[in-house]
Amino acid sequence: MAERLLDILGFTASAVLMLLPIPLVIATRPPTALRVLIFALQLQLANWGNKTFTLEDTFITYSLGCLYYGWPLFTAIHFYFLTDPLTDGTRHIYDTKPAKDMSLPQRIWWATCLVASFRGVGWNKPVPHLRQIPKGQSRTSYLVEHFLWLVFYFVVNDLVNLYITHNPITSSRAAERFPAWSQGPIFQALNSYAYWGNIWSGFNIQYELLAMAGVALGLWEPQLWPPMFGSFWDAYTVRRTWGRVWHCILRRFIISHGKWVANAIGAVPGTKASSYAQLYTAFIVSGLMHEVGDRQLNRSFGQSMSFFILQALWITFEDGIIGLGKRLGIKESRATRALGGLTTFVWFAATSPVLMKVMSDNGKPIAPSFPVSPIGAAWKALGLEEKQVIPWPEPHY
Repeated sequence: MAERLLDILGFTASAVLMLLPIPLVIATRPPTALRVLIFALQLQLANWGNKTFTLEDTFITYSLGCLYYGWPLFTAIHFYFLTDPLTDGTRHIYDTKPAKDMSLPQRIWWATCLVASFRGVGWNKPVPHLRQIPKGQSRTSYLVEHFLWLVFYFVVNDLVNLYITHNPITSSRAAERFPAWSQGPIFQALNSYAYWGNIWSGFNIQYELLAMAGVALGLWEPQLWPPMFGSFWDAYTVRRTWGRVWHCILRRFIISHGKWVANAIGAVPGTKASSYAQLYTAFIVSGLMHEVGDRQLNRSFGQSMSFFILQALWITFEDGIIGLGKRLGIKESRATRALGGLTTFVWFAATSPVLMKVMSDNGKPIAPSFPVSPIGAAWKALGLEEKQVIPWPEPHY
């Protein structure tokens, strides 16, 4: 395999080229043959960039592979072949006329805003289950509240990064490629939730900074910047965790692909056949998008996909258990939600290492999100650096 280029500018430039055609296609709606040709060129560019670029940090290389190449490809399929926003009634809340009646420059800008709105916030077709900002909340109140949330996300991010950068299997002994389960079940759970906590807090930090800047400058109303993720109070089944808490930024094209597949196999809307066709399509699409990240790290096909297929299989089983409980007369209550939340917690602790192995197999330490750790610096300043040492267990394969 040819040596990869350590080039963040080239990496990012290729991603920009991936995205540029999408608003133009939406705004002009060329013939199908031309849309197929444009998509084929994007696919070729993604294939080239996916096997050409790398970065020093394993986690960022994986994440940007998914974001720079996987996300644009499925977004392109959504807008090129599965929907036509110019004719299907798609509108922004500030639109004064249908997009098809706008001038070409206006349509291109309109389409650019549509693509940039991953979740459809501010549009008449938002993805389902988004949390809402109260209609009466002022800019000042929003900024104060979300500044406090931003501080909280920074603290969470700092804590999980301290854990990751001090755990031998993700730092000093990363070259030995120990999987997340190699330190026993307790540390497997800690490793799993440190991984998800790093993603969750990192995305939220970036999102809150953008939201606060946009609201403070008067560019957007607070209501156009609802929380990025759903509430963890909804995470009492694996289905709800993915559908209401986590998958929000992918749901636009996940839903359209799922509905297309269900329709293609003749499943009647509202039936179990349609529901499960959409469920499995959703996780296959998500798996394929994450497989792009695998390939960015030179991993063989199937590692990320295995994790996402496991989620669909468990949800199928979970639905059966819930259905059985209903037939036995068991009603949803605080007790059932608590049991479901515990089961969901254990499930992700058990299966997350399958996905995390993509990165541990790369054999490089996970770099911290920020160059300085405020908590680590304070701990050191108080002379406590050597006073509290986590008894890391000896890892084993």
